[in-house]
Amino acid sequence: MQPRTVGLWMAVTTALSWAVLAVALKVALHTFSSGTIVWFRMAVASAILIGIFVFTKPKWLKILKAPPWQGLVAGILLAINYYGYMKGVELTTASNAQILIQLAPLTFAALSIYIYKEIPTRIQLAGMLTALTGFAFFYWDQILMSVGHSD
Repeated sequence: MQPRTVGLWMAVTTALSWAVLAVALKVALHTFSSGTIVWFRMAVASAILIGIFVFTKPKWLKILKAPPWQGLVAGILLAINYYGYMKGVELTTASNAQILIQLAPLTFAALSIYIYKEIPTRIQLAGMLTALTGFAFFYWDQILMSVGHSD
């Protein structure tokens, strides 16, 4: 298979996985708590990565003896981020959680324009406008309900 085809299949697999993630997590929340799901996900991901490195790059595992503080902070923040996402899925609908998680990169882009005075390209502005339009269409019924229309 050509590398381009492999990349396409990986992108499709990733998109499908993200598409069903919130729904699967909402179902899992009927049985397990948010903390249990986060702990299990982090433990399984760590075990899989360690297993892969044991067979492919065992020298890389030496870092576990004295991990860099930046790596520890990044790991802790990743766990906090995922726990926050899980609480969002628990407290709202799966579709709302999906939209909110998609808003994060858009928010970071807007903050980079504001804080760092970055100048977006036309393509970037078109992408942001497209995303905002999509969010507006997705939330249209909720917007109408919030302003008092029940049609």
